[in-house]
Amino acid sequence: MTVPGRGDALTFLVTSTAGHTARGEGEIEYADGTRAPYGLAAPDWRRGPRATKAVTLPHVNTPAGRRLARARLYAVTVPLSPARTVASVRLPVASGLHVFALAIRANPGPWTGTWATAQSGLPTEGPWTDRTLRLVVHTSAGGARVRLRFDNTFAAVPVRIGAATVALRARVRGAQAAGGPGGGPGTGASEAKGSGEGASRAGTRPAGAQGVADRPSAKSSASPESPASSGDAPRTAPPRSTGAPGPTPPVTAPQGPAEAPSPAPDPAAPDAAPSGSGAAVDGVPVPVSFGGATGVEIPAGTRAVSDPVGLVVPAGADLLVSFHLPGTVTALPTHRYASQRSYLSAPGDHTADRAGAAYAPELTGWPLLAGVDVAGGPGSVVLLGDSITDGYLSTTDANRRWPDGLAARLRGQRTVPRYGVLNAGIAGNRVAADGYAGDGVSPVASGVSALARLERDVFAQPSVRTLVVFEGINDLRRGGTSDDVTDGLREIAERARTRGVRVLGATLLPCAGDLRCTPEVQERREEVNAWIRDSGAFDAVLDFDAALRDPADPNRLLPAYDSGDRLHPSDAGYAALATAVDLTEL
Repeated sequence: MTVPGRGDALTFLVTSTAGHTARGEGEIEYADGTRAPYGLAAPDWRRGPRATKAVTLPHVNTPAGRRLARARLYAVTVPLSPARTVASVRLPVASGLHVFALAIRANPGPWTGTWATAQSGLPTEGPWTDRTLRLVVHTSAGGARVRLRFDNTFAAVPVRIGAATVALRARVRGAQAAGGPGGGPGTGASEAKGSGEGASRAGTRPAGAQGVADRPSAKSSASPESPASSGDAPRTAPPRSTGAPGPTPPVTAPQGPAEAPSPAPDPAAPDAAPSGSGAAVDGVPVPVSFGGATGVEIPAGTRAVSDPVGLVVPAGADLLVSFHLPGTVTALPTHRYASQRSYLSAPGDHTADRAGAAYAPELTGWPLLAGVDVAGGPGSVVLLGDSITDGYLSTTDANRRWPDGLAARLRGQRTVPRYGVLNAGIAGNRVAADGYAGDGVSPVASGVSALARLERDVFAQPSVRTLVVFEGINDLRRGGTSDDVTDGLREIAERARTRGVRVLGATLLPCAGDLRCTPEVQERREEVNAWIRDSGAFDAVLDFDAALRDPADPNRLLPAYDSGDRLHPSDAGYAALATAVDLTEL
């Protein structure tokens, strides 16, 4: 079939009715006459994995009539030669393999991801009716135009955004920001200390607390497989927020007319604008459109990308992304643990509000929003990880995760390109096993496995240049073997190279003193680390184990870097991770 165009991948919407994964071989013909074979594997529509499905259908049609039974469709991608123009595609011929649609995933063009998150599940919310969310995100790269990405992954129903805006966050001068609705958190004593100093913050246990680490609180919405109990994840669930999709077939709105760009920010400035505080904006919120329309309906399992708008976005600044949900929402794909408070409005469309009076700081996650891109730039580095990459137990609202520290280092130097840094960490995540099953409303917030989310959270990012993989400790702490982890890491590295992405592996941190970190787990951790260092599977290795371990007891974190739970670093430990990255290896 004729499929003209250029891009970095072909995306097929497929399923199998064979009772097993159906496989077939096809061929891509380029306009220059060259041909390339490809393989296509379609999981079974009834028995296939939920974690990688694009959408679940509520019923199936049979000769005997309609049956209330779930059927799954899958988005499967095949890499393309991005420099060549596709002329046609020969589809596989295989029993039980069904191809419903295919499209070329366009080259991302001159866009760099400045912020992203990985959606970790589909929790209940509200219910909210006629509410506006104002989410705080921290940029890693700057540009003169911006666009937003929303993912309705894992959902079974569409969601409508009535209106959306983007703005810089107002900068509050003085020692303390106004608290309460719209004013944002103050800087009281309970928020002033980092997790390594024993701070007691809402949603975290005091540093050093041990004991019932793997039993969720009776007041928590966590299930036995939620981050409250699984792996490298929070032990006590933070206040429930509103975050997550499978390999999502992009539903990118046609690009509307681009606005005249504002003058570009000074790329030499390490932090062109300080972080703000509260829900008030600096200037006027800029309306965002979708194919020229003020709103968009995002079908279940798909993505919407906004039209670009002119807004000078400095690197290292807070943005406020506001979107109105005019209908009733009872569940949303969400990144659950943000280490950043965001805002929920009183009823009504408050996307254009300059002041924050209509908003209260009720959100501790990032619902629906998946990414923010800026025009131009050198591309991005994606950090795939668990709660240590997610920044669990770092100081709330302070951007002290190790990815934030890495972004600051990149901004402050001129030796290597100043890449955008995209945080794809999920608390409780594992390399080879799912926490959240990938389908249905659930309090579990540890995400599908790294293998299952690799396409969506890494390869679908705009202009990704490098992948850093830093996870596996949760697999070991939850009973996985060293082979489970190394086999998964090897597959991730191989898939990255197939996409032309440089891939770095990071060694696992010591965890002695943690309830699940038994001597057997430590032994398996050392086996995994030896493989990461010596296998040659990665283009380079980041030895985070060596950077944070206690020389006097290498199975433990150095006390200065320990948040107190023996598993997660303190703010100082996260800073040490960022410092341990050799920027020239990126």
